[in-house]
Amino acid sequence: MKILGTVQDGGAPHIACKKKCCKNLSPQEKANRKITCLEVFQPESKQSILFEATPDIVSQWASLSFPLKGIFITHAHIGHYSGLLHLGREALGSKDIPVYVMPKMYSFLENNAPWSQLVNLKNIQFPRTPQNAWEFSPQKETYTFKSRKYWLIKKHVSRSILVAN
Repeated sequence: MKILGTVQDGGAPHIACKKKCCKNLSPQEKANRKITCLEVFQPESKQSILFEATPDIVSQWASLSFPLKGIFITHAHIGHYSGLLHLGREALGSKDIPVYVMPKMYSFLENNAPWSQLVNLKNIQFPRTPQNAWEFSPQKETYTFKSRKYWLIKKHVSRSILVAN
């Protein structure tokens, strides 16, 4: 796993922020502060999965260890899905990138512009399970703990992670 960002959805510096944490950042500090994103990769298969499609997806994509196999969107905060726009024809022009979301997010992306254009042009797709090696089933493998939903993602029985929805 590689951490590609740790900053809150609004980025850093936050727009119009006058606090010490945002004020007087050097160009290097600004360049290094990316919105929260994880890469989970499999060296054996040389594939990566991205957790979150942030507004920083261009630089985060460039940092991937292996070719992208899919994107998991954990929840509907704008900093977690707005980077999907870079997959459209005006930028990457991707073809059928698997995007894994919970049912409400699926409905939102499919039925609201500009996200629906990504679906209609087949820049992204919503498969039920990733192909090869990864197991994922939002219907069968969703757990609730303290009112939050979690997905169980399994590589092998000995290697599993829970991701908050």
